[in-house]
Amino acid sequence: MLSDEIHRLVGGEHPELLTRLAPLLEKFGRDLDERSDKQTSALIDRVVRQFDPADPTSPMSKHASELARQQASLTATLDTNHKALEAKVDELSRAIKVAKSAAAIASVTTLKGETYATGIHRVMTQLAAGLGDEYSDTSSTAGLISRCKKGDAVLAIDGGRVNVVLEMTDSTRTVWNPYLDEAERNRNAQASLGLVRSPDQLHGNGLQSYGSRRIVLAFDPENDDPDLLRTVVQLLRLSALSAAARQDCGEIQTAQEKVAEALALLSKIDGIKTTAGQIKKSATKIDTESDSLATDLARLLSQAQSALAGATASSAAAEAA
Repeated sequence: MLSDEIHRLVGGEHPELLTRLAPLLEKFGRDLDERSDKQTSALIDRVVRQFDPADPTSPMSKHASELARQQASLTATLDTNHKALEAKVDELSRAIKVAKSAAAIASVTTLKGETYATGIHRVMTQLAAGLGDEYSDTSSTAGLISRCKKGDAVLAIDGGRVNVVLEMTDSTRTVWNPYLDEAERNRNAQASLGLVRSPDQLHGNGLQSYGSRRIVLAFDPENDDPDLLRTVVQLLRLSALSAAARQDCGEIQTAQEKVAEALALLSKIDGIKTTAGQIKKSATKIDTESDSLATDLARLLSQAQSALAGATASSAAAEAA
């Protein structure tokens, strides 16, 4: 200690100086200790305040405030970007929906701007005029079944005594027979014709029959030759007339037999035309065979028509008697 060191230096047998200095040294030591304690306490308090986040003047509090401000700014930016992203996603979804709708419309619309049904109506109106029949678009009117609009068009034969109903679609339909059956009942028809644009909608088949009075045909009014459609319509027309005539007449049975033979040839023609599209090298031979079968088909249809005419005459004579 300081007092011990001074005692060593100035002490002696009569340490008067030391005796006088002792109180001063003790006071100086006390003052020094107190000053040291105060400075140490002040330094500790200052350090504590520097790291106290509750003290707004401390660097730690200022740093925490800056972090909170940056966090709030980042959160606001993220919210803004999220809302902008949601708006972009909604806009993209609307654009996709519009594109899908446009594609769906384009898939059922021809280059001339008409729907598939409109193209069929245009061709069928001409065919009906050549056959002496009346063709009507019935897609927007209900039929005999309550609130049922099945049967897009009707070919009225012999003043409406006999009808052939037409059902057309530009999409794939897996089940046709029950649909055509209901369309016949709804339009009071004796035969029905289903029409699609492409063979792909008939699982690759150009023609599919459900007996002699129900046929589904792939026909594109913009690109396909209407001859096959005309032949199918004539076949269904004769089948409908046969179904409506007296079944106990021998001529009716003959007509039905001829129609059955014509239907078999019709299937062959469709098969030949399909093969012609796949095998281009054999196109000449296939077309020749197709023309020959078409001639035979026309002959059978003519014979069926004659038989029906005879049956009608017989029925008229019987009624007159």
